[in-house]
Amino acid sequence: MSPSKPIEVRQYTKTKYSEITLESFLASDQSLVDKNNVTWIDVTNHENLESLLNLDAMQRAHPILLDNLRLVNQRSKLEIHEHYAYILAKLMSYKDSEIIIQQLSILFFKDMIITISESPHNAFDEIKERLKNPADAIRRNGQDFLLYVIFDDLVDDYNQVLDEITEAIDEEEVRLLKTPTLDTMKSVQEFKKGLYLVYRSVWPIREILNRIVHGEVAGIGANICVYHRDVLDHLFQVLDVVDLYREIVSSMMDVYLSSISIRMNEIMKVLTIISTIFVPLTFIVGLYGMNFRNFPEIEWKYGYLFVWLVMVVVVIFILRYYKRKHWM
Repeated sequence: MSPSKPIEVRQYTKTKYSEITLESFLASDQSLVDKNNVTWIDVTNHENLESLLNLDAMQRAHPILLDNLRLVNQRSKLEIHEHYAYILAKLMSYKDSEIIIQQLSILFFKDMIITISESPHNAFDEIKERLKNPADAIRRNGQDFLLYVIFDDLVDDYNQVLDEITEAIDEEEVRLLKTPTLDTMKSVQEFKKGLYLVYRSVWPIREILNRIVHGEVAGIGANICVYHRDVLDHLFQVLDVVDLYREIVSSMMDVYLSSISIRMNEIMKVLTIISTIFVPLTFIVGLYGMNFRNFPEIEWKYGYLFVWLVMVVVVIFILRYYKRKHWM
């Protein structure tokens, strides 16, 4: 398990930016916080959730919220309450040929955003660096724009994961066409499971963004909803690629089964040719192996060579016949 990070509190305006721990933030008088500040609290471990209860904003939240935040493997959703919106999304990364998905809870208050993940991650490192730049668009806008940037970063991560998966699928497809093996088939099945996992994680985000775009979340300006619409378009592109590669993976499985069938047919063809060649030879040898007294060829000194000659002629005839029929 990754080591627990302290809860980070970032506050900024157009001209000011600060990073402090949650302990320092709680020690200050929260009622005196400049209302022009955008406050972003980033929690990267569920073990630290209890400390959030001391926030003034959390006092206005429903008592069942903390229990919901602890639950994992939930479906992505958007819940709109009187004083805040509760968004549940998914963080996604790809490492060592494995898709890593963890739950991301976002609490959108009028005066702050709280993001809560299951374990430490690097998903928001770029956003945190951008916040240090006074000229960045994030610093010139409110927390609704920060929410857009977070969603935009999430969808970019989905795209990156999907790019790595599709690249691996393309490589496996080439390998499949060259040498179809059982290991290749297992890899294809893993890709199918992975794409289904991506689809199941990404699809519900569509509904969340669609509700934001239609202005259901208080505190998100109409001008910022346009940005969310752009993220929604990118999300649809991700879903289109997932659908496309799910079909490709299914066709790869068909190709594998067809390749195995063709190889089996080739093997059966060779065995059939060999067996049909030996059928007349077995008949000839069996004929002269019968225990009868009067065999005209037995007393003939060239009888043994004659039988061999007949068998050779029969084999040549069969091989030429198969060749003419293009059976070999």
